[in-house]
Amino acid sequence: AGGAVAAEAPAGASAARGGTLPLGAAGRSHPGGEDAANASDVSARGGCRCPDADGGSITEFNGSVAPRPYVTYRGLDFAYKSYHTAGDFGFGTREKVAWWCAGVCNNHPNCKTYTVHTLRLLTGFRGKCYLHKHWLDDGGSRFHNNSIGHDIFSAVCRPETDSC
Repeated sequence: AGGAVAAEAPAGASAARGGTLPLGAAGRSHPGGEDAANASDVSARGGCRCPDADGGSITEFNGSVAPRPYVTYRGLDFAYKSYHTAGDFGFGTREKVAWWCAGVCNNHPNCKTYTVHTLRLLTGFRGKCYLHKHWLDDGGSRFHNNSIGHDIFSAVCRPETDSC
């Protein structure tokens, strides 16, 4: 990818009215509970970071359950204000745009979550990456309902509850 552009977002740049995640909603059932599932996810990845390698899996977000840390979702668009934005182009697939933005978040110590909006170009795809400092606190888990089903990707890279 080339042509990287980075800029600070004005306060509230990516914040807008959206749905509220049902944080108490039941998700998939895991032997040993959610903490055990998250711990095994972390150890399998080798640390507390979002998957950022081409070929990783992407889960379709439907809004009925709270997102799990370290899972990349298509259709999840966090509504919390961003503290940093970056843009890039020249990607062969939308998924490669998601992996690039995950890498940007992994490289920013304050990044708890990211959202990337993708756009098809004549010769590939571009993305605008939004980094967020909060997930479970300060309303950071809100999301835009109208983004479900669209080519917008998000993940929780550093949950407040992890010791990473």
